[in-house]
Amino acid sequence: MFMRYSALFWAIVFSILSGELHVAYSQTLEDIAELVEMNGKIVQTMVGHLTIVTEYTEFYKALVIDTSPQETLTGGIIRIQSFQDTVHVFFASDGHRYRWDEEYLIVEDLIWKTQNAFDGEKVVTQILERGKNYEIPPHAQIYASMDEVRYDPRYDPRRWGFDRTEDGILLSDLFTTGHSGQFDVRVLSPDTIAGITHTVVRATNVQDSSYTITLWLNPQRNFLPSRIIYEGLSYALPSKPMAIMTCHDIEYSLLSQDIWFPKSAEIHSYVGNKGDKQTSHLYYVTRMWCEDDFLINVTLPDTLFNIRFVDGQHISDTRTGIGFRWKSK
Repeated sequence: MFMRYSALFWAIVFSILSGELHVAYSQTLEDIAELVEMNGKIVQTMVGHLTIVTEYTEFYKALVIDTSPQETLTGGIIRIQSFQDTVHVFFASDGHRYRWDEEYLIVEDLIWKTQNAFDGEKVVTQILERGKNYEIPPHAQIYASMDEVRYDPRYDPRRWGFDRTEDGILLSDLFTTGHSGQFDVRVLSPDTIAGITHTVVRATNVQDSSYTITLWLNPQRNFLPSRIIYEGLSYALPSKPMAIMTCHDIEYSLLSQDIWFPKSAEIHSYVGNKGDKQTSHLYYVTRMWCEDDFLINVTLPDTLFNIRFVDGQHISDTRTGIGFRWKSK
């Protein structure tokens, strides 16, 4: 296993671990990809709480709500009344099984509280509580696979830029193959963020050159991205395509065994002139952070990935199309 990595790769790793990092900024994309791939593999399990807060601007209101009166949240059940929503999440994963419990609020009003788990064979979702605008009572559903119901990718801190792009593309694949020829990937001139010189890599979509992904890779954080900027055109409104720019800034904390792991991320989304914040409109701001209890590489019990029902609870099994009331043995 270890022999597949290049000599330069191991030299960089040794420099990082020894605290004596003196790396030239002419690494090949393959060398960087090896480090990024290693980052993705050293985290085997995760468990803990995190919070996601999104604030929508007045420009969002004017563009989305005022121009589309029918625009709603939560499947048309509740109108957008404010411009901030918050999700408190408990997330756990061992790479094969997942648990994600959600408490979703608009301002301080509870919209829903759920429990969700994939035990490797089936997905169980359970509505524990709904807000005052809902008439549907708490219930549970069973699905055959994760293809039918998935967690929000933001619940996994690795998706904040740790190992893949906003589109779900693995960074190691992006750097080595351009995601199978979809992107033209090039190393640009170094740039400085917070006094640290970063390696800058840009991927341009070969079919649509307006769409680019630019990453600022921090050599003092195992080449994890401190910043990722996505630029392209949005066709969300039928009137005309709009230039969009989304900037992700990620902070890391040093956890066990010299592992740098995302601690927080801040996303600013702009609509307007491509690449120009000064003449663009801020669309929304999302802030995400791991709470102090978030841990990695710890043993997770099997019971964590199983939802417990209570007597009398209504359950819909989408695998069979049958609904029933739960009765304990």
